[in-house]
Amino acid sequence: MTRLTLLFLLCGLLLAALSTPVLSGPVQEPAAQEEEGTVIEDQMKAMKGGMRQLRRGLRDAENLPAALPIILEMQQAAHISKTEVPRMAAGIEDEKERAMFVTAYRQGMIATQKMMLELEDAALEGNLEKCAELYNALKDAQDKGHDRFTDG
Repeated sequence: MTRLTLLFLLCGLLLAALSTPVLSGPVQEPAAQEEEGTVIEDQMKAMKGGMRQLRRGLRDAENLPAALPIILEMQQAAHISKTEVPRMAAGIEDEKERAMFVTAYRQGMIATQKMMLELEDAALEGNLEKCAELYNALKDAQDKGHDRFTDG
């Protein structure tokens, strides 16, 4: 046996010995994991929290600079969740219907992102009237989206 072969053999045995307890031990998942939401649910909670913060933050021009990071966080949450598949899609047996449902969800998220971009622009311009209009449009889109894409 050459030194190189012996070295590879020892590395393989060491790797096997180190991974054995992990592979053969009982799998224990944290209890809290069962209560955690999906990626979509987590991101929707982030957007809902942002909407709550913006409710008062968009009424006064002095607060608009503080609203900008909140709007950006909401945009990021929308971006993350738009490529996810809503839970309700699993209950749709027809593949075409399911695909249409998922596409409609994604298009709704894209529309939401566009409104958030417009909201960011209005906040940068200091246009309180436009901010209020876009906030209300986002709130309406949120309500309609939850009615269509969630079962709870």
